[in-house]
Amino acid sequence: MKMDGDNTLSCSCRMFEMEGVLCSHVIKILRDALNIKEIHRQYMLKRWTK
Repeated sequence: MKMDGDNTLSCSCRMFEMEGVLCSHVIKILRDALNIKEIHRQYMLKRWTK
């Protein structure tokens, strides 16, 4: 799991890139380490919204 300079998270399992779903690794970092309660829009793909 790494965070790029532009605050983009990526994980070595590449689940988001391949499936379009955030993996548990990224969600755990967002929730525990960064204390973020809502997922940023950049991780919400158009196909998952109406």
